[in-house]
Amino acid sequence: MERQNLLFTPIEIDGIQLKNRLMRSATYEHMATEEGKVTDRLINFYTRLAKGGVGLIVLGYAYVQENGHSAPCQIGIFSDDHIPGLKRLADEVHKLDTKVAMQIAHAGRQTVPGLIGGQTPMAPSAIEPDPVYDVAPREMSKDEIYETVASFGEAARRVKEVGFNAVQLHAAHGYLLAQFLSPHTNRRSDDWGGTPENRMRFVTEVYKRVREAVGKDYPVLIKLSVDEGLKNGIKVGEAGKVAGKLSQLGIAAIEISGGTIADTVFMMSRGDIPIDLMTRDVDPEAKVQMEDLLYANKDMATIQRCLAKAPEDRYESTGDLAKDLKVIQSLSAAPIPSTRSQSSIAVLPFANMSTDPEQEYFCDGMAEEIINALTQRRYMERLRPV
Repeated sequence: MERQNLLFTPIEIDGIQLKNRLMRSATYEHMATEEGKVTDRLINFYTRLAKGGVGLIVLGYAYVQENGHSAPCQIGIFSDDHIPGLKRLADEVHKLDTKVAMQIAHAGRQTVPGLIGGQTPMAPSAIEPDPVYDVAPREMSKDEIYETVASFGEAARRVKEVGFNAVQLHAAHGYLLAQFLSPHTNRRSDDWGGTPENRMRFVTEVYKRVREAVGKDYPVLIKLSVDEGLKNGIKVGEAGKVAGKLSQLGIAAIEISGGTIADTVFMMSRGDIPIDLMTRDVDPEAKVQMEDLLYANKDMATIQRCLAKAPEDRYESTGDLAKDLKVIQSLSAAPIPSTRSQSSIAVLPFANMSTDPEQEYFCDGMAEEIINALTQRRYMERLRPV
């Protein structure tokens, strides 16, 4: 099989048959109502994406509790009242032969009182204000932790009931699931914090409740930050171990990302991953797990930035992709440094920002400049040995 054709070959993810390996990564659309309900504009946006022929669309950030609202006009999934609009959206996308998943999330500390009815944002720990939201969160009680776990389960039930093909847990970019995983934001000394095992407990309990809600045969995906870019944040070695445990639990696929909204720029990798450099201080077992994690996720490409610029354009070859966004160097030019799978391809790391295709922000030159700044240049500078 010619490598340049791999993008356009089918792939199966835990029972979901995808027509190709292009995945539109979840983003914040700013197109729902203030109550988080679906609008015609949101449906039109996603049907435009589906007309482009992408294999899997992941809808962006649906908040599972009213106090999990992170930004204006996000999709809500905290009530059965959201079901009719979400069903209409899923049905319209399915008519265009595209699979669709829903990402569910909670803001934790990454919100402001004005978005959550004047409440103080809650988090694993009461820590100092961050540079973006500038609000000191309060520590969640154990009862609130269990209530939030239950809310994720109820949200997942709605995702399946609506007719989405999969649900994705958002454990990246500094939102609540990631906050529990990270020693930067989780400074608890009880069963929910301290050791890596305890910091992972919230994610584990959420997964179990979600699995209980959707059944054993429904795909549950996760988006995971593997490096937060913080001195005391999630690092590659620990993230590899987390990924291994998630795989054992039954997670169908892991989407890799990095950074937090509140503290660091999103950090992504592309092309040939510098695995030796990234794992130079990691123990051998974690390094093997990290290799499996990174190379397993090269079976699909997330192409958010291309799709944001022209979602209805169809991509029928890697040449089309390369022409449309010059920062994507030829996907078949460099050898893939993995012998684990003949179907591996390079991950395309597009900045996960607001995606209104009408905005001039997404012109070719601006997109190229932003992607280079957020990925290759800064990422490689950060990895360079001191």
